[in-house]
Amino acid sequence: MVGKDAFDALSTHPETVFYDVTRLLATDFDPNQPNPSWAFKATRNADGKIVVRGASGIATYPIIVFGLIVRSTLLYIQTYQNSEVAALGIRFLAGSTINDADLKELSKYVGVQLVLV
Repeated sequence: MVGKDAFDALSTHPETVFYDVTRLLATDFDPNQPNPSWAFKATRNADGKIVVRGASGIATYPIIVFGLIVRSTLLYIQTYQNSEVAALGIRFLAGSTINDADLKELSKYVGVQLVLV
């Protein structure tokens, strides 16, 4: 879930809501010093990638969470846009990034070309 539904779930089931995705994607993110308000945990797996873990064994990568947000945003745009959306521009906060391979895979998942701006 994304948006208001996720925000509402944060008050009732905070350990199942992953947020602050741009921080999790930051090049200087250290999982040993997470935000103390997070109910989820962040660790590095054997290949050095960040993994977020919630209740009931839920585990995923921040890039997957980001993909869900982008996909939800695209669906919202398509609801109100009268023309096809061929590409989406993405601008991260300074210090956050996504590598080219992940951007390409995310583009396939979302169904449009994603471009870093």
